[in-house]
Amino acid sequence: MFGRGNQNVYEDSVDPVVEAGLVETWDESYTIDSHLRLESAPGHTPGSSIIHLESAGDRAIFAGDLLHGAIQVHEPHINSCFEEDEDGARASRARMFAHAADTNALVLPAHLPGHGAFEVRREGAGFRLANWAPFSRI
Repeated sequence: MFGRGNQNVYEDSVDPVVEAGLVETWDESYTIDSHLRLESAPGHTPGSSIIHLESAGDRAIFAGDLLHGAIQVHEPHINSCFEEDEDGARASRARMFAHAADTNALVLPAHLPGHGAFEVRREGAGFRLANWAPFSRI
């Protein structure tokens, strides 16, 4: 049962944007501009995606809800209790880490403690978290 705060969320927050003609749907990936691209990341919830940022040879991936704990870098097959499609989440997480490792992209997590980003390296058949880059709070 939805808590009182979650009642009519779609009707309140999504329908008005759709009705205003401000929604553009996409499949697999969507290029926002020459630096930003959305990529579908099935598993957590329907419509989940990650954001790729590229500028002057630097790369970053905003992980969104694909990453809920640092252990998932080392063990991408471990899901959080929030995954609606567990196999999809595992595949999306492994694809994201492989891309990050292969392109030396920083991963910006939404759900890890602290403020920062990290690099991913391949280790055997898996991955490891490397070079945590903390951000100061301004």
